[in-house]
Amino acid sequence: MPKKIIIIGAGPAALSAGKILSEQKDTEIEVYEKENKPGGLAASFTFRNQIVDLGPHRFFTHDNKVCEFWLNASHGSTSKVSRLTRIFYKNKFFRYPLKPFEALWKLGIGPSFSVILSYLRQKINPEKDIGNFEGWVSRRFGRKLFRIFFKTYSEKLWGLECNKLDADFASQRIKKLSLASAVFSAFSFKKTKHKTLVDEFDYPKKGAGSVYENLVKEMKEQKVDFHFGQTINGVRINEGKVEGILHEDGSFIKSDHVISTMPIDQLIQNSDGIDPAIVEQSKKLKFRNTILVYALIPENTLFPDQWLYIHNTNTDTGRISNFRNWVPELYRDEKGSILCLEYWCNNDDELWNADDKEFEKMAFKDLIKTGLNKGLDVVEFKVVRLQDSYPVYFYGYKEVLKPIVDYLKNIEGLHLIGRGGSYKYNNQDHSIKMGLLLADNLVNNAGHDLWSVNTDFDSYQEGTKAERE
Repeated sequence: MPKKIIIIGAGPAALSAGKILSEQKDTEIEVYEKENKPGGLAASFTFRNQIVDLGPHRFFTHDNKVCEFWLNASHGSTSKVSRLTRIFYKNKFFRYPLKPFEALWKLGIGPSFSVILSYLRQKINPEKDIGNFEGWVSRRFGRKLFRIFFKTYSEKLWGLECNKLDADFASQRIKKLSLASAVFSAFSFKKTKHKTLVDEFDYPKKGAGSVYENLVKEMKEQKVDFHFGQTINGVRINEGKVEGILHEDGSFIKSDHVISTMPIDQLIQNSDGIDPAIVEQSKKLKFRNTILVYALIPENTLFPDQWLYIHNTNTDTGRISNFRNWVPELYRDEKGSILCLEYWCNNDDELWNADDKEFEKMAFKDLIKTGLNKGLDVVEFKVVRLQDSYPVYFYGYKEVLKPIVDYLKNIEGLHLIGRGGSYKYNNQDHSIKMGLLLADNLVNNAGHDLWSVNTDFDSYQEGTKAERE
């Protein structure tokens, strides 16, 4: 075991590794987190006396060790939530998975017939597979279905045309849990249950972030030092080995090992001793930002879903969450529903630097267009900005990433995990698994390949629950 470990970040991956490592003897651990609280993208906070998350978060896993870890960290304070997430398309709600008569009725006979013809056309004479998102979806489900249920939402989220997105995104997020497969299941008129859709899930009574707040408390009991509200610029590398971290105040802090969950491109570009060619290569990586606009509406029963995917072309938001529909402990005796509207942009977009009032106006317009606020005014808004929240799977990203990963693998004592650190579109379970495997490597010299986590698209976990088997 190394004598001193510094962890950059306090999200799911960082705290999972830190928790296990904190239980080892004769190891000094320090954690640096730029925000003022733990949880990373899964953090929770209080708005108008109600608890909300940074967007919607549900926990799934098919890994028993990950499940056990998460349940233990929740301290048993979870509730079962009946799942309801639907598609909102042309101001109509589509069940997920779609029901045959509902789908036919709401799409209309003409569009439904066109979907089937488009699908059959691809089966008879499929397009050439060139590895992009648009082609992947179109080849499997037809161009009509692609345009109805994939194009608008995906381009809002990623800021790229779908033919410039890598097929990996489709393979990971659609192959098993697929609106398209749900549509065709619906059109088949079979009353079979879709394997990957969960009817209920476990959710922490004090919000998703409470799990990570618990971990911090437990780690502090093991004498781990936490430094919240402090930014780490990068690391110092010398002769193929990490020597420590570079603090934003200009100081250097020595360490035997560094675990980093900060965005991989920022770490590389702001560190000392990195090969200049790798620094240039890292500039090709792209992250997408998220702006969350919370709106308190004076009504308790706006719509029953935990969240809605917004496929309307006349709105800017791509997803709307309703925190009234998770667990009663979030709102307690408070009245009104807190909605969270999501918007996405890049660092160099004017939108990213827009005033909060502009986002409030945008959100209110989208609520009016969708009618989801039932015509009611907003009592209060709150805008939260999340930088580098999504690693972009642009077309050809793997070729860009490979030499970077090959280089980083050979730096002794440096470990990159988490969504930003590994440039993987992780859910909580993937990041926790990375942290646990890394801890096993350091404690037991296990030799796990952390870069292979969240690459098994065939066993993608969207359909599993946080339950002990």
